[in-house]
Amino acid sequence: MLALDDVSIIYAARSGPVQAVSGVTLHLPVGGSLGLVGESGCGKSTLALAALSLLPPEARLSSGAVRLEGQDLATLPEAKLRRLRWTRMAYVPQSAQNALVPVHSLRRQFRDTAAAHGMRSAAADERAAALFQRVELDPAILDRFPHELSGGMRQRAMIALALLFGPSLLVADEPTTGLDVIVQRQVIDLLRDLRTEDGLALLFISHDIGVVAELCSHVAVLYAGKVMESGATDRVFSLPNHPYTMGLQRAFPDIRHPERSIVSIAGHPPRLSAPPQGCPFAPRCPFAQPLCHNTVPSLVAGPDGRAVACHFAADAEALRDRARDPALWDAAA
Repeated sequence: MLALDDVSIIYAARSGPVQAVSGVTLHLPVGGSLGLVGESGCGKSTLALAALSLLPPEARLSSGAVRLEGQDLATLPEAKLRRLRWTRMAYVPQSAQNALVPVHSLRRQFRDTAAAHGMRSAAADERAAALFQRVELDPAILDRFPHELSGGMRQRAMIALALLFGPSLLVADEPTTGLDVIVQRQVIDLLRDLRTEDGLALLFISHDIGVVAELCSHVAVLYAGKVMESGATDRVFSLPNHPYTMGLQRAFPDIRHPERSIVSIAGHPPRLSAPPQGCPFAPRCPFAQPLCHNTVPSLVAGPDGRAVACHFAADAEALRDRARDPALWDAAA
C-alpha cells in the first residue's frame, strides 16, 4: 500500500540544513498496520507528512521515493495528488482542535471537504451521519461547532471526516495524545475496528509504545531521523535488539511487573543540523564502545524478519540482561 524507499528529508533553517530523516525504508502492506515510535523530534511527523506528499515549503525530499500503490508521489502533479488525498489516503493530525475550523459547524466542514472532490451536499450529509454513527457520535452533533465538543468527541469527528471517501490508507499522527485513558481506549478500539472491518491500512505515529503495541502488528523505532529497529511489534518490544529500544521498554511501566523499576534515558537527542559522526544514539547509550562513536551502523535484517542498526546486535541477549539493571542507566546519566 505504502512504500518509503531510502527516504531522506532536509529542512532549510537559518543555521543551515537540518537532516530530519535519513535513509528510512519502510513498507506498509494493504490492510496492514505500522507504528512509528520515538522521542519528540525524531522524524515521526515528518515521515507522516511525506507519506501524504504534504511536506511544508521549507522541507524537501533529498533522496529516495514515497510510493502509494506503486505510484511515486514525487512525480505526480499537484492536481492528481489532491484527488488522491482523502479518496485513497487520509490524515488524522495531532490536534483535532487545531485541524477543525472553529467558525464552521461540523456539517459545513464535511460539505466543504465533499465538494472539493465532487460530492453533493445531500450525499455528504448522508455519509457524515453514517460515519458519526460508526464512530459512536450522535449525528445531531454535526450541527455543532468544534468548541462545543469534548476532546474525545473532536478526535472521533476528525476520524469520521478522514473516512469520508473510504480511503485505503489512514495516517494517524498521535491521535490519542492529550486524551484521558478512557477516551484513548475508545479511539484505539475504533481504529482497530476500522482496520479489521474495512481492511484499512494504518500508519500510526506515537511516542507511547503501549498504544503502538496494542494497535499495530509492526513497528519502527526512530531516533534522530533514522530507524534503529523494526519488525513485528510483539518481537521488538518483548525482545528488543537495540539499546534504544531497550531503554524505551524500561522507561514505561508494566502492570504485569509493578515491582520493576522505571528508568530514564539520560541526555538529549543530537542536533540534526550537526549529527554525530557515528551512531546517533552512542552519546546516550550505556553499552557504547569507541566503534559506536566513529562508525554509523547499518540497518541489517535478521533471520526473524527484524532489522536493527547496532554494531553489537549479535550480543542483544546479553545486553538485554544488563539493561534490566536500573543502575546501568543511572551510571550512564
